[in-house]
Parts: sequence; structure tokens; C-alpha cells
Amino acid sequence: MSRAVLLLSAFVVLGSGCGRAERDPSQWPIASSELTRHETAVDPGEAAYRRTCIACHMADGKGNGGTTAADLTNVNGLLSQPDDAVRAVIRAGRRGSIGVMPAHAALLSAVELDAVVAYLRRTIAPNVSIREVDAGVDAASP
Repeated sequence: MSRAVLLLSAFVVLGSGCGRAERDPSQWPIASSELTRHETAVDPGEAAYRRTCIACHMADGKGNGGTTAADLTNVNGLLSQPDDAVRAVIRAGRRGSIGVMPAHAALLSAVELDAVVAYLRRTIAPNVSIREVDAGVDAASP
């Protein structure tokens, strides 16, 4: 029994490299230490983004090149829509070509939701312009 515990301990210590301070950018999933690294963010939008969005959309908002989530920096993507449409997608979720973004209504208060949208526009996608939406067209539809 003690030999099995010793072998298990050696595996944990020498194992797969978990616990490294930095990770290879191509590594997935993001380590919990990276998720909490900036927990004390002054910006409430950044804090909420790091808590609820970064695992899929990544720190740069590009969603691992659009493989784990939508690329929020895409000039024709979600952030090219008005704030109300962006909030609706975050609250209710959306099925897209890569998969499903779950609803975040239970995870973000209205204040946090507004802060996340402002943070995205200011920091993640400052070069994405909001397109005009035709009357009668649902802005939140894909």
C-alpha cells in the first residue's frame, strides 16, 4: 500500500507539468491560476469577464482563434451589434457554428453585464464598429 502511495506522489510531483506559473498559449484549458491571477482587477467589467468569460473567449477575446468560442475581435461578429443585442446574447446564450454559448443570466447581475459589455468595447474590441440594425430585424439572431 505504501509503495502505491509513493508512486502516486511521484506522479503528482513529476507529472504533467501542472502548476507551472506560465502556460503555453496553445495549452487548453486555462489553468485556474491564470483565471484568478488578476482577481483584484479594479475594473468591474474585467473582473466579471475574468470570472465568467475568459475560460472560453481567452484573455484576448479571440476564443483560441475561434475554436473554443466566438472571436469577439471579429469586425463582423457579436460586438458589431448594438449593446442591447450583445446583452441579450450574454443573458440568454446562443447556438453558433462552433457550439453553444450557455446563458449567463444567472451568473451576471445587470450591473456586471453592463460592465462586461463596456469592458469588451473598450479593451477587447475597440476597433469593432457597431453596425446599424434594420428596423424589424432581430439584432440578436446569428
